[in-house]
Amino acid sequence: MLEVAGPPGSGRRVVVFDLLEELLAGGSGVYVDLAGSVKRAVASGRVRPGEGPWARLSVYREASAEGLVSLALSGTVKVLVLDSLPRLLYGVEAGRRGRWGCAAAVLSAMLAGARSGLCSIVVNYASGGRSFGDAVFTHYFTHRLLVERGEAGIVARLVYPVPLELQWR
Repeated sequence: MLEVAGPPGSGRRVVVFDLLEELLAGGSGVYVDLAGSVKRAVASGRVRPGEGPWARLSVYREASAEGLVSLALSGTVKVLVLDSLPRLLYGVEAGRRGRWGCAAAVLSAMLAGARSGLCSIVVNYASGGRSFGDAVFTHYFTHRLLVERGEAGIVARLVYPVPLELQWR
């Protein structure tokens, strides 16, 4: 289960779409697009619905926490992308603890799905090297990638399980 986090404009979704294109070669996928990213990627030509691996991608523009838990545990998809964790959390109609609990339940189900072959990617916001909900959510991710846009392009730093810097583009 991979977290891809970065500030706005960092290129975190470029990284996600690059990874997703490779992962879709092995099966179907679901992109839960709470941030409107797929629409922007289609407009830019980055994603081509119905062509190549993108033909195996289903996009949902809204989803409940319960629906995401069910989907993650269903075993019907190989790849599940949640874009984005803050939008999921703040989209839940509940008190503070209820919102955080629902988000944790979704992440827990995605992690449990990994045991049966589900590849999950969660898009998250980060600032100053820390991602949104760092103190609560970091334990759910098996891999964590922080993305920044530098002078040479997109730099993706794997921060967990081992530190590694990757020049993306």
